[in-house]
Amino acid sequence: MKLNKETLKRIIKEELDNVLHEADDFNPQYRMKQMMKGQGRVMMAVKDPNDTYNYVSDDLSGDRMRDETLFSIYSALQHADTIINRLNTKDMEEAKRIGMNSLSDLKNAESLIRSDLRPAENGGMKYMSSMVEGVAAHMFIVRLIAIIESL
Repeated sequence: MKLNKETLKRIIKEELDNVLHEADDFNPQYRMKQMMKGQGRVMMAVKDPNDTYNYVSDDLSGDRMRDETLFSIYSALQHADTIINRLNTKDMEEAKRIGMNSLSDLKNAESLIRSDLRPAENGGMKYMSSMVEGVAAHMFIVRLIAIIESL
């Protein structure tokens, strides 16, 4: 197969674009910017509390049940996504109302996410799907809290 110079340049550019796009998936700042677009992107950062794989044992009965800490992070990130969606649609009053009602939950989730950002061998990564997603979610929620407090 013979390639002329222009075709070769185009193929190299396309491959380089693919590599750079894949690299952005491992960049917390890029992921945080994606989360700021709303539409559920932030939910990829946290494990699903309703998945039986993420259940924990009850201290008293030993039965498997939903992890309430994981659920509180999940719920706060759902509220955060709703707030971002309202901000993106310029519905400031609704964003402010939801934000003020959820502010303590968001701050609690921020603290829990920050404490979970350790390697799994050191007791971390119980709640976040990956370190990159966890860091991005933390940056996202810190930025969102600042936005809500400024409304």
